[in-house]
Amino acid sequence: MEKTGRQHLLEALKELGGRELKELRARISQVWLKRGLEGWGLLSGAKPFHPSLWLTVDAGLEVTVEGLRAVNQGDLAEELATLLDTYEKQHREQRSATSRARGRLLFTLNELGEDELGRFKIKLADMGQKGGYNPIPWGRLWRAKPAEVAAGLINHYGVRCGLETAGEVLRAIRWEELAGGLAEALETYEERCREQRLALCRVREMQARTVGSLGEEDLRRIQERAAETHPQGGPTVNPWGGQERAEVMELIEELVSTYGEGHAVWMTQEMLRAVSQGPLAERLAEATGIGQ
Repeated sequence: MEKTGRQHLLEALKELGGRELKELRARISQVWLKRGLEGWGLLSGAKPFHPSLWLTVDAGLEVTVEGLRAVNQGDLAEELATLLDTYEKQHREQRSATSRARGRLLFTLNELGEDELGRFKIKLADMGQKGGYNPIPWGRLWRAKPAEVAAGLINHYGVRCGLETAGEVLRAIRWEELAGGLAEALETYEERCREQRLALCRVREMQARTVGSLGEEDLRRIQERAAETHPQGGPTVNPWGGQERAEVMELIEELVSTYGEGHAVWMTQEMLRAVSQGPLAERLAEATGIGQ
């Protein structure tokens, strides 16, 4: 059986140690953050992160909050912590909206009778390119049940483009009411994504402004604290137990849901090269045929 993009990503990321995986996640987060900040116009006026605080940034926002408290910047720490709580809440809501969107798509396809589902699959295979994606091959569709078609749409196109594509197909086969239900689910999903991105942008902007306002002594003390709680050195740990594995799976899910499998594989290759994992990126490209 042909491997999916998720499986290829899983095998590639499995080769990374704990530190390398952290670097990859940080680089991908920078891409998401930059797009979000540009979209909401929040880059203007934000001071850059101090270069001596790279470890704090890499370790996460919680370390920045802890460090601010350690240098008697409690008010700044609490303001950043409040924004972080808001972001985490929005992130949970965004994940919930993703689950509801998937559920709505499955419910919609289950509403189709056998003949209508057959027409849906034929039209879906004939859609042509959508959002830069080639159509799902007929070989993956002709025997697929509703749950498999729904999963295929999300895996191939991502959540947003998958729901849009399903809605277009439904309208083409004259199921306007079902298409309208998908459009409502998509609108809710996109709104939650916008809220989550805005919350993240506010947190990161606050972090950048806060760090940029500190003196050299406070910066040094925060860096030392970050080094104590998240040491750079030490042996590389293989990230395949407990929480680390869950984080890898979550990263893959976010990439595939956002970009679709093909674009997620391509983006991962680019980020692997950016963190000096070129040979692994080339093996991923060779295994998938994407990015060669």
